[in-house]
Amino acid sequence: MRRVIAFVFRRAGVEEMKKSEFYLALSMHLRWCTVDEAKGFLSNAVNKGLLEEKNGYVKPVFSLDDVEIPLDFKPSSDVFVFKKDEVEQVKVVEQRNIDFLLSQLLETGDSEQVFSEIERIMEEKQVIREVAVLFFAHKKGFDVSEYVEDVFRLVRSEALKVE
Repeated sequence: MRRVIAFVFRRAGVEEMKKSEFYLALSMHLRWCTVDEAKGFLSNAVNKGLLEEKNGYVKPVFSLDDVEIPLDFKPSSDVFVFKKDEVEQVKVVEQRNIDFLLSQLLETGDSEQVFSEIERIMEEKQVIREVAVLFFAHKKGFDVSEYVEDVFRLVRSEALKVE
């Protein structure tokens, strides 16, 4: 995992990058895995303490210079395969992020009013709670850009349950 991380950051020539830039580099640019596998790799790397995540950006917690990368480097596909419980942990993290945003909203005013507005948005827009929280936070002037991907994955996982 360290070699993959070092490769991506060296190739980009940066010390930190957006989470989306990282997983898109793995999946779309390098074509080493699917987007979902790249997101799983990213979450696993953060959970294992190889990447530090802050404000939607990630950066390695180790020196890139200490990692040797062969000229013809291509990782084995098993580095992108994760157990089902690891994927479930990612969903829990995504839900915690949305709950954190909700707690920030609750700090701005009357909790009853906040919940009432979220419920109104849910009914009016016919969306799940997480989407309504995101919409309400944006309306209140919060930067919600780092939460959009989490909400998208939660919505997608809910849609898959319905199918």
